[in-house]
Amino acid sequence: MKRRTLIPSERNFFQRIDFSSLTQYVLPVVFFLTAGILIVLAQWAVLNSRGDSFKTGGFAPKTYRVITPMRYDDRESAERLRVMVGESVTGVEVRDVSAKDRLMRRLEALGELQDVQSAKNSEYLSPLPEGLLLMFVGLPNDSKSRILNSAYTAGVSYLERLERDKIYTSNVTLTSSVLWEEINKANIPPDDANIIYQILAVFGNLNIRHDEDLTSIARQAAIDEVPTIDRRLDPGDVIVSKGEVVTEQTATLLRLQGYTEDVFPMSEIFAVILCVLSLPLWMNILSKGAGEHKPSLRCVVFIVITAWTFETVAGKMGVYGAGTLAASSVALLCIDDYMAFWVAVMSAASGVFVVTGQAVTNIILLGAMAVFTPTAGYYVLRNLESRRQVSYKIVVMAFILTVLRMLLRYVQGTPYTLRSFGTGALMFFAFEAGSAHVMMGVLQYFEEYLGTLSIMSIREISNLSSALLRDLQRQAPGTYQHSLTIATLIEAVGMKLGMDTNLLRAGAYYHDIGKLRKPEYFVENQGGGVNIHDSMSPMLSSLAIISHVKDGLELAWEAKLPRRIRDFTAEHHGDTSTRYFYNKAVSLGENVEWSQFCYPGPKPQSRETALLMITDSVEAAVRAANIQESGGESVSKIEKIVRQVITSKINEKQFDNVAFTMKDFKVIEQTLISVLISMYHTRKVKKIERRK
Repeated sequence: MKRRTLIPSERNFFQRIDFSSLTQYVLPVVFFLTAGILIVLAQWAVLNSRGDSFKTGGFAPKTYRVITPMRYDDRESAERLRVMVGESVTGVEVRDVSAKDRLMRRLEALGELQDVQSAKNSEYLSPLPEGLLLMFVGLPNDSKSRILNSAYTAGVSYLERLERDKIYTSNVTLTSSVLWEEINKANIPPDDANIIYQILAVFGNLNIRHDEDLTSIARQAAIDEVPTIDRRLDPGDVIVSKGEVVTEQTATLLRLQGYTEDVFPMSEIFAVILCVLSLPLWMNILSKGAGEHKPSLRCVVFIVITAWTFETVAGKMGVYGAGTLAASSVALLCIDDYMAFWVAVMSAASGVFVVTGQAVTNIILLGAMAVFTPTAGYYVLRNLESRRQVSYKIVVMAFILTVLRMLLRYVQGTPYTLRSFGTGALMFFAFEAGSAHVMMGVLQYFEEYLGTLSIMSIREISNLSSALLRDLQRQAPGTYQHSLTIATLIEAVGMKLGMDTNLLRAGAYYHDIGKLRKPEYFVENQGGGVNIHDSMSPMLSSLAIISHVKDGLELAWEAKLPRRIRDFTAEHHGDTSTRYFYNKAVSLGENVEWSQFCYPGPKPQSRETALLMITDSVEAAVRAANIQESGGESVSKIEKIVRQVITSKINEKQFDNVAFTMKDFKVIEQTLISVLISMYHTRKVKKIERRK
């Protein structure tokens, strides 16, 4: 198959793609999003497979009990009680002052009755039974008049007696006896009396009437008087038993207690997406205070995912509030203090919104732990010298966090029992200490990719018994002593500037390892013998000297030294020149260019490598000056050399990418002068004269 050749425009397109940006930014963000969603989906799938999740309106798969104490308003019980109270108010009957008038109107309507059908539509006659109406319509007119008159007389007498005796009731037995007594007083024939009783008895107690509006008001008032039912749940109390229906209120309680609902975790996935989208904002805000010490995006993503993972596992194991120490330890051991604190806080705090099923009390607990863990770690996880010391301080941190968690649980109202607190404290301590130790073991395999260097790795690299440094000591002893001297100088200056002295020391040890390839080409290894450069052309000499940077990087790769250490090797000469050999070539009349005698660079990209450049150049210049005399003359020479070296590097613009201030340069100058004077100081011994 014929290979397709790209046209120039296509070549330009692919050449314009910044693959370094793809590796540094796009891939970590994609990993962040993928890992976060997988954490959420994994815990959701695990809980569903175990049948532990509940569903609103469904049957409880198991008996759910209270984990953390809480108080809540029992709305369901209060609502049932309100319904019962409302149903108990059947009606409100009021005293009717127009009873006599209504009695007259009903009797008049009865006297005007022509047929039964019209009575059904009458406001006053509709309560009367149809049989009574048929009988009344069939009576002669004089009988109707007599009955109506007698009914009115008996009815008025009946109403007056009810009023006089204050009988305001719908009790049929009581009102019927009173009505019969009043009818019998009129000496009415039994047949007429029976008809009159039926007419008046249907209308009941005309002194009272049912008021629908007042009934509604009374019913609502009775409902409103039902108080809110405040309940307390203590650990171990049953929220809902297995097989019972999970109501809305019960579902709310289960969510607050941290139990997982059988719904797709869309809110948690949204929280993950929001965290990913806000990550550039985090980095931008934090970077303003971190300067050049800001961590890589990959390192931040690694710490966040670590926090989310261990917080999720801790939550599902019932160890709420745990999972913060592992991420905080990684941050504090790999990142500058300022950035480490805020990255650790935000990593752990964001996990509150990603970890599903957290109760309110547990959210508060986890949020407090997210802030306190890096705060305590800032003071505890410092000045570390070995992995053993790191392990010891992690155990101390776990103990401190365990005590804090017990106090927070007690303040939140968890009933204190030796068994519950003891078991919970033991599980929390074991989880925090174990997870942090796991991350300390795992971290070393990811440091190179994350672009970071932990204190444990720095201490191991700085061991003078390492194979590379031992080779340097045997094969290039002058360079080895030079490196030790540089380490002493740069550590002293770094301490004054508040820099990472462990990193500075390690960088100083390895910055000149490229001289192992050709140790005899460097004056410090010639032991005062023949200088090989005397018989070489200036160009070849320059190439031999400059090549120690490339050779050093190759040896560093072979020894698998971290990138931060390799930066010292690559940047400690920047793009300066081997000025001596250039001047020698010019004096010999050779046609050369300045660039042919320059190091490949790059210029220092950090304060650490820039400080190494200054220290290395100053030490070489002072050593070349061969300062032997004591007193003020040697001091003035050292002061002059230090100032000249710093000024020349500034003029050559070697520090354009470094955040050194004039105050920093002054501190560097004064510290180097002080240390060098003490190193090159000689004692003038007074000659002892022999007594005669």
